[in-house]
Amino acid sequence: MGINEIKSEFESDLKRIDHMKSMLERLRSVDVFKGATVRDWGSCDQVYFKEDECDWLNEMWSDKINSLIDEIENEEKNFVEKWQSRSMFRG
Repeated sequence: MGINEIKSEFESDLKRIDHMKSMLERLRSVDVFKGATVRDWGSCDQVYFKEDECDWLNEMWSDKINSLIDEIENEEKNFVEKWQSRSMFRG
């Protein structure tokens, strides 16, 4: 594997982590849902949930954020391990 391929793989791995962090910031920008409209695009049916009916959505949102945090931590750990094992110079 040449230097350009290694550099490309490194940058790709890093971009994946950066993309996940960007997604996390977008998810975190929504504190709580105070209402929601759910639409079935196939039938065009629409249901509106009031603030007191959105607990399930807020719980799912929180779970998704926590899951993404865990996934990012795991990706960062794997990234460090992968590139340390490939490094010719270990400090």
